[in-house]
Amino acid sequence: MNQTINSFSPLTEAERLAYLDAMDITVWVPRDQPEPLNEEAPVAEFVESQVVTESNEEPVTTTSVYPNSNFEPAPELKPKGEAASVEQLAEELAIEKQVNENQLEQAQSVENKTVESKHTERSKRFLKMINWRSAPQSKANKKLLVICRHHKDQPAHSFARPHSPSQFMLDYINTINGLLESVNSNSSSNSSKNFNHSDVDKSELQIQMAHLTEAGLGNDDLPMSQVVDEIKPDLILLLGDESISHLFNTNSQVAEFRGKLHDLSDNLTTAQCKAVISYHPYSLIMNPALKKLALEDLSLLVNILNKLESED
Repeated sequence: MNQTINSFSPLTEAERLAYLDAMDITVWVPRDQPEPLNEEAPVAEFVESQVVTESNEEPVTTTSVYPNSNFEPAPELKPKGEAASVEQLAEELAIEKQVNENQLEQAQSVENKTVESKHTERSKRFLKMINWRSAPQSKANKKLLVICRHHKDQPAHSFARPHSPSQFMLDYINTINGLLESVNSNSSSNSSKNFNHSDVDKSELQIQMAHLTEAGLGNDDLPMSQVVDEIKPDLILLLGDESISHLFNTNSQVAEFRGKLHDLSDNLTTAQCKAVISYHPYSLIMNPALKKLALEDLSLLVNILNKLESED
């Protein structure tokens, strides 16, 4: 029996490298070392994968859930309108009460500011009285207060001189007296078609005049409410756009206010008085066509005075 003896002597490191180079082997794993095993990814509830787009954008990481993951849905919300607990109802009632109280306080605050605003506006209304009256106190049974405020283009002397009406206003007052006499005597109204009538001193209507100002700058400038309380006119005749703007806080014109009776209660403190509104005397001088409308206003004024007299 032939025995073949295989003798093996280990290669030196130089011989091994030369052999590998000759065989064109770049990687060599010795047999006495275990081969590397493929490591499996640990099992997890969430696995991340990368989705790569066709463009050169960065990979986008997405998350998937295994079917066996322990997923708990969000608690179901109760629909609105279901009965709430006693504590919730009490809290809602308390909030509603607080809101109502706040709204009431705001409404009261607005009301107080409105009252203060009216008081402030009244405090700016002064009358500069003309030291003149159309009839003695003993002969007068009705009182008319004529108030006028002037635009910068409307000279004050078209309304009154320092101690008497302007010539135009004297004719204006005569027309009022003529209309009043005509109504009282039921006579023809032809005498009321112009501004020339009998002497005003024969009238039983006492007329006083005043400039409407914003501040009392002299001894003869008095608060409007004080003047009205002292004179107690049966009626006020208010002349001009500026008077309307100052007393009614509006940019409206005479044309929008004339032809009816207006209440001046908001402009006075204690006295209650009505007013008829008509054109500024300077407007009548510059535009005589307005005299026809002014005459209508004076007719309204006289009819109101006559009605007041019949009621007495």
